[in-house]
Amino acid sequence: MCLDTLGHKTGESAGVYQCHGSGGNQEWAYDRETGQLRSTVSKLCLTMEDMNGDPLVILDDCSR
Repeated sequence: MCLDTLGHKTGESAGVYQCHGSGGNQEWAYDRETGQLRSTVSKLCLTMEDMNGDPLVILDDCSR
């Protein structure tokens, strides 16, 4: 299983999906300065939101 963007826009969910080996939605870069994971395709970073007490991992602007 691989970490996948599942979308390309701010606010869309990220999650785990079967690895396909093509990079793309499953290719990430780690920023040592900020500690963030950034999608190499969408250039968005992972963040976590609270959805009624349940954590949800979404894509967001990396400056946040």
